[in-house]
Amino acid sequence: DGHRKQVLGQVLAPFAPAMADGRRVLDLLAFHPATARFVCGKLARFLIGGPAPAAEARAEAVFRTQREAPDQLARTVRALVDGPEILAPKAGRLRRPLDVVAAAVRAFDLPFAPNRALLRQMAAAGQEPFGWPAPDGQPLDAGPYLGASALRARWAMLGTLTRPAGLAPSLAPLVGRPVAEVTGRLAALALGPEAARPARLIAEVWLAEGGGPAPDQAALGRLAGWVLAAPEFQAL
Repeated sequence: DGHRKQVLGQVLAPFAPAMADGRRVLDLLAFHPATARFVCGKLARFLIGGPAPAAEARAEAVFRTQREAPDQLARTVRALVDGPEILAPKAGRLRRPLDVVAAAVRAFDLPFAPNRALLRQMAAAGQEPFGWPAPDGQPLDAGPYLGASALRARWAMLGTLTRPAGLAPSLAPLVGRPVAEVTGRLAALALGPEAARPARLIAEVWLAEGGGPAPDQAALGRLAGWVLAAPEFQAL
């Protein structure tokens, strides 16, 4: 279309060279203040976990002033994570299946390689990698991941990750130790400051259900899976 056009208040001259109008429109969209608000708001929800007006304003300023920089998004993310909001108490965003797998592997230093069985479990838990059909991206809100079937698949997936064959060598010294010590150490690795209550509860339930007082390797894997299934581990 070689005719004169107007987009977002900007006039596009008629008979521009090939692709010129398209590139101009993309620039107008990329540099529009609403784009900065949208992108920075979404990044803040993903990285911080909830509304963070000061952090979003700081990121917006960087996004707009560094719009020509090749590392514009990296600088924008740095503006978010360098602020005090990143260390604030949790806003409670639920970890998506991919997030929770990554967090579990990091927490226990688990040997990890993706496989078809794990991908099927992730899909059942609500997130098939690269499988979201809509153009808006995998949801951040908790709704798609809190159904009964999705939660059951999530717990099974976390239990699979901690089967004895997949346990990290660093956890081997816990084999045969008192169960309270085992759950305390596992919870400290996975839950940090929130470890005490879940560790105590898991040890009590384990013993009440007839679990041995000194877990072997198989039991250690089961206890690790229980720790990862704790509500405290599901939120960022």
